[in-house]
Amino acid sequence: PGIPEHERAAIFSRGIRGSSSEETSGSGLGLFIAARLMIEMGGSLRLEEAGPAGSCFLVELPVAHRGGLGAVEPPTASVS
Repeated sequence: PGIPEHERAAIFSRGIRGSSSEETSGSGLGLFIAARLMIEMGGSLRLEEAGPAGSCFLVELPVAHRGGLGAVEPPTASVS
């Protein structure tokens, strides 16, 4: 479901659950944790749109450069 405009500023806060989630189980940690993970990886998570039919979240992450910090090199084939 969409997120009412008056709740949008708080949806990434710890323990916050929207009014439309009253009938479902949860702890209000999902968006908080997801946003923190994105920040720790140098990116971001934000609410892009919120209409009555649903919500759209945008995840942005930096491009990994080959050989840079944290980059994973593909395995090389060894010739015997």
